[in-house]
Amino acid sequence: MDYQNYTANEWNQFAANWLHAMSNSDQGEIGQRIVMLNFMGSAKDNWKFILHAFELADSDEMLGHIAAGPLEHFISKHGPEYINLIEELAIKDARFNRLLTGVWKHLAEEEVWNRIRILQKKINNPLKEYIDE
Repeated sequence: MDYQNYTANEWNQFAANWLHAMSNSDQGEIGQRIVMLNFMGSAKDNWKFILHAFELADSDEMLGHIAAGPLEHFISKHGPEYINLIEELAIKDARFNRLLTGVWKHLAEEEVWNRIRILQKKINNPLKEYIDE
């Protein structure tokens, strides 16, 4: 699927459909599209999806799905090139920083993970998925 030409409305609809499916434990085709985006999509397209899903998320459950899915994969795959942007957003937006508490190390590079851990430890009310190592 070519996401490069998606409009903001198309990204919002894609993210909304995925969040709805995740909330109903019915990933089906939309789940497969996210897997394909994670593995075959560009870093820029993955980042757009994460930001749109984050803006639409209205519960801790939804934040947990974003954190443990697309964001965790993104940090593992694109962390070195995006960690500065992730840090900037987390410093500006406490809700985004809280989203990071649902991310586990997975395959993140050690330097990237150490920087994520610093951000995570600043949150007093982490998502339930948070592991304080």
